[in-house]
Amino acid sequence: MRASTDQLDHSGFNLDDESQVAQDFGFDFSGLRNNSVAPASSRRDSAGFQEVKWNDSGKTDQDFLPVDPATIPPLQREALEKVAAGFGVQLSWDHPNLFFWGPKAILEEARTGLLKDLLSTKQEPASLTVVTYPPEWIPQTRSVELVDVKQGTPEWNKVAEHFGKTVPLHKLRQVQRVQNKLLWKKFANERETIGMKGGATNERLLFHGTKLTKPEAIYHGEEGFDMRVSNNGMWGAGIYFAAASLYSVAYAHSAARGLSQFFLASVITGDTYRSQPDNRLRMPPTKPSTKSKSGLKNERYDSVCGSSGGSDIFIVYDNRKAYPSYLISFAM
Repeated sequence: MRASTDQLDHSGFNLDDESQVAQDFGFDFSGLRNNSVAPASSRRDSAGFQEVKWNDSGKTDQDFLPVDPATIPPLQREALEKVAAGFGVQLSWDHPNLFFWGPKAILEEARTGLLKDLLSTKQEPASLTVVTYPPEWIPQTRSVELVDVKQGTPEWNKVAEHFGKTVPLHKLRQVQRVQNKLLWKKFANERETIGMKGGATNERLLFHGTKLTKPEAIYHGEEGFDMRVSNNGMWGAGIYFAAASLYSVAYAHSAARGLSQFFLASVITGDTYRSQPDNRLRMPPTKPSTKSKSGLKNERYDSVCGSSGGSDIFIVYDNRKAYPSYLISFAM
């Protein structure tokens, strides 16, 4: 059963049983809640997630761990199902968090068991962060989907505005939204990391051409933009993005029907270091101690910025700082 109030921390966990586990692994359970109710029915909300309605029976209880079930691999799902069955509770996979319910008397122990199984996989602490997907995303049945953006919608107009600043707008042919849940989760976690350092994310929409690499290798992969295959450029081996669409035209991928393609990416530039070209760079420079907001003695800038070909160029040296938001097809 649940411990008395004086045994619980602010997130509802039994301090005697689980606080040390949480502390050791750095998890934040402030989002956990508990309601003394049992599941009765469900329906889909506007975002495609299952909304569960509960009946207050007084004998059953429900709770959740703030982990997106879509990020849990099949083998680990099977292991969690076995753990849940051992405690006599049920799991719900059709929800943005991992919900479970069962007899009140066993629910606390079940939560501890599920938590320890998750921790045993040595996931990063950020994997238990609740991920909020962009509001324009539609429900998806696969982990990665490419969705056509309709012309004339606010979303199309946003992309067209960035594209049309330096390339004639009539050349724009197609805009496709990339919905890759794993990549977005990594990107969202990096946002939080920047916030923990006390800085602003300074997120920008920037262009990136893949040249000979098929765009699918990026938007349908687990790393997205990958530092490991970066060439040594003007600012070293990093992932390069341009503020001007025209600059990226030279790096566009040649697609079918005579079209060219490049990405409009969401990039966390954070605290940027403006620099003249320096091909020795492998990461942003270290900040002076007076500019560190985190209190770290060895804190680095989040990105590097310079100018080339009439465009500001932003370089990041970490895959998680960029997400391939849109694949743009155009005629030249």
